[in-house]
Amino acid sequence: MAEYDAWKKEQMKSCPDNHRGAKESCIKPGDTVLLKQPKENKFSAPYNPHPFVVEKKKGTMVTAKNDSKVVTRNSSQFKVISTKSAKHNDKEVEPKVPRPSNPQEQKTLQQRPKRNVRQPARFADYVNYEPM
Repeated sequence: MAEYDAWKKEQMKSCPDNHRGAKESCIKPGDTVLLKQPKENKFSAPYNPHPFVVEKKKGTMVTAKNDSKVVTRNSSQFKVISTKSAKHNDKEVEPKVPRPSNPQEQKTLQQRPKRNVRQPARFADYVNYEPM
C-alpha cells in the first residue's frame, strides 16, 4: 500500500512539473551568484551588483554570503555568474569576418540595394533637376 501511495504521489507531482517546465536548480556550493533585488525605479538593476558566494544549499533554499552579509533565499532569487577562474583563462575568440582590402569594395558591401524610382507620367512635360 505504501509503495502504491508513493507511486501515485510521484505521478501527481510529475504531471504539473512537466506542464510548467520545472527543472532542478544548477546552483551548488562555491558558485558565485547575484541576488535579485526589488525594483526601485525603471533605472535600477534587477540584480544586486555585489556578488555572493554560495555556502550551502538544502533543497531550494540557498545560503550565500559576501563581505558584508549572509542571506538565505529561494534558489529562484539567485543568478549564477561565471568568473574568470571558472573559464580557466580561455581566450575569447572573435568571429572571423572577411574584410575587403580596398575602400571601393568596402563601400559596396555596406550599401543596400536601391529601387529604381521613375517620374510620374503627369510630370513628363516638366523639367526636373536632380539633386546633387
